[in-house]
Amino acid sequence: MTFSDDGLDQIVDIALKIRTGARGLRAVVERILREEMFALRRLKTRQIVGDAQYVIERIPLESADERKEETT
Repeated sequence: MTFSDDGLDQIVDIALKIRTGARGLRAVVERILREEMFALRRLKTRQIVGDAQYVIERIPLESADERKEETT
């Protein structure tokens, strides 16, 4: 798995929106990869690229806004 620059930027945007630290950033990445962590052995794909669209499909910024409201 690799992340493109725009995918990493999207992850950072999500983390900033929910005002998270390093552990929270890890949780964001784990949430993005949740499905793949369990499906990779079954997938025939050998390479997954996490671009901005890939990240948004798993954690839309609207969802990040809702999480921010829950923590405040």
